[in-house]
Amino acid sequence: MTHVISRTYPLEIITGTEEPLIRSDRTIAGQSGFGFEGGCAYLIDGNYHLFTSELIAEPLWSRTVLAHWSSGDGFSWQRVSSLRESTGDFSGLDRRAAYFSPMPIYDDDTDRWQLFYVSYRSAPGISNRNHDGMIWRAQSAVHGRAGIGGPYIDQDVAMRPDEHSQSWEGHQGTDSFYAYRGERGWIGLYGSCDVDQYPNCNWAVGVARADTLTGTWTREPRGNPVTAEPKFIENPVVVTLDDGTFLSVYENDALDPAFARSIGIMTSLDGISWTREEPLFLPDDLCPWASRVRTPLSFIPDGDAWRIYFTAFDDRGALPGSTSFGNVGMVRVRRTG
Repeated sequence: MTHVISRTYPLEIITGTEEPLIRSDRTIAGQSGFGFEGGCAYLIDGNYHLFTSELIAEPLWSRTVLAHWSSGDGFSWQRVSSLRESTGDFSGLDRRAAYFSPMPIYDDDTDRWQLFYVSYRSAPGISNRNHDGMIWRAQSAVHGRAGIGGPYIDQDVAMRPDEHSQSWEGHQGTDSFYAYRGERGWIGLYGSCDVDQYPNCNWAVGVARADTLTGTWTREPRGNPVTAEPKFIENPVVVTLDDGTFLSVYENDALDPAFARSIGIMTSLDGISWTREEPLFLPDDLCPWASRVRTPLSFIPDGDAWRIYFTAFDDRGALPGSTSFGNVGMVRVRRTG
């Protein structure tokens, strides 16, 4: 597999949070919580909104809540509500055993927010703990952008493993989904991995298309998976910049220590063919608490810069006998050329 590293859109990190903005013990479960994973963040009508998965109890990575947080300044955050709570069923039978990756997208056509999120079956074992993932679409009950906080009512399944799944898709099913407007209709980046081969497997994303945000979504017949990132890309979030460039931030090769403190960046002129940009590495003196970046959540304009909120592990806060768990932080970036 070949890929191109580009400096088409060179960026640098200029500031970062010295401590986490939201610590792992602030989940709904408090001190028993395991932190945060994935999602997205927006600035709407002067207020910041964060949607993320909270890992709340054993079995780890299965008992989860999709949560909504808000902030007036983007630094002091308050938990607003729980949008969904998974069953945590560890038998492998329940399609709603684990929830991840809440991604609300505003839809002008319906004047509603459409919330896409992942549900999994869950069972013991690294290779199949969360598997057979599918993407639900839920619609905000309140019209307009003010309805971003929900409540959200399930409408249908946007994508799932089925007879249309492609050869690169694996046992994990569909592990993430983010939609954005293209030149003709809507484009979605969806992810998958053959976790049966863990750790010798690739996390990848492919392109799907739909005439409307509410679907029907179909996989692109050619060009999948996206080859911009050679080994690991998960939970991409996409924005369209003022010059028409599509830019995506994503979790890059989390299994490679060399990329532990970095954020993946890729760009596109059409939203379909993507080029890998230079990864954004956190400078040693910024965000010292972030031992490993997990999931970038945003690319929000902030004057002559942008805010990237992200989840990251903090080894200093690891619970006894465990690995570290996700906290929420932020860096500001600007273009250098």
